Parts: sequence; C-alpha cells; structure tokens
Amino acid sequence: MEYIVAHELAHLHEPHHTPRFWEYLGRAMPDYLSHKQWLAQHGMAYGL
Repeated sequence: MEYIVAHELAHLHEPHHTPRFWEYLGRAMPDYLSHKQWLAQHGMAYGL
C-alpha cells in the first residue's frame, strides 16, 4: 500500500509515467522498483 500511495502522490507532480515521474517516485521511495514488481506479480490477488 505504501507504494500505491507514493505512486499516486508522484502523480501530483507529473500526471503521466514519464522519466520525470519515476524520478519523483524514486526520491520518495528509493526501493520502489521491488514494490512495483511485487504488485505486478501479486496485485490481482488483492483486486489491485
């Protein structure tokens, strides 16, 4: 859930998934990539 919140907050600075967006997200959550990968693999089990 922390990743989802950080992801959505990054959208306040950049509405699209541009390199700038990922830079913002990386500043807020340096390990976001592992969370993103986990969500891609398991998110459907949680309806995400």
